[in-house]
Order: sequence, then C-alpha cells, then structure tokens
Amino acid sequence: MTPDDVGAALSLFEDMRHQLDRLETQVVIEARRRSMDWRQIAQRQDLNSSQAASQRYQRLMTRLEEIRQGVR
Repeated sequence: MTPDDVGAALSLFEDMRHQLDRLETQVVIEARRRSMDWRQIAQRQDLNSSQAASQRYQRLMTRLEEIRQGVR
C-alpha cells in the first residue's frame, strides 16, 4: 500500500462520518416527529439520559452546519 493509498483511505473516514452524522440526525428528527421522547431515544442510542441524547443531537446539528458553511 502506497502513502497515497493510505491517505485516500484516511480521507474516506471523514466522508463516512459526515454521512453517518446526517443519517443519525435524520433518524432522530423522525423519532421526534413520531412522538418518541428524548428518554426513549437515549435508550436506543445506549446513552445514559435524555439530556445526553439531546446534547448529542445538538452536537451533530452544529457539526453538520459547520460542514455546510465550510467551517470544517
């Protein structure tokens, strides 16, 4: 494997992370739309509290907005 191959592989992770963040955000939005509360969402995400689930969602939204604006 060449250094270029390794570099290409590493760059894939950021794109995959971005796609997973978008998907997770969309699923959380759908869960909320279907009246799931943050406690239920937290349980499904294996988080300890509704606050943790809500904060995770906010972090994802912030990161996605930064990407959209070209900040990241």
